[in-house]
Amino acid sequence: FFECKKFTTNLSNLDLSNCKDFSWMFAHCKSFNADLSKWNVEKAKNVINFAKGSLLTKYSERIPEKFRDDYLKTT
Repeated sequence: FFECKKFTTNLSNLDLSNCKDFSWMFAHCKSFNADLSKWNVEKAKNVINFAKGSLLTKYSERIPEKFRDDYLKTT
């Protein structure tokens, strides 16, 4: 989804339970601000710049809790 321009799809029910690399996933997505806080990201290993430069930077509560420390360092 990197640099998406008009992405508004609901991803709250997306099964990412086996995903390990979330790096740059929503970086520079200017219009995406969906609530992703309920995602199962237990296996996540790489979350660097997950939402850097995106609209999500205004809504840290919408980012999975496990990502928030990295998120706050890179925004």
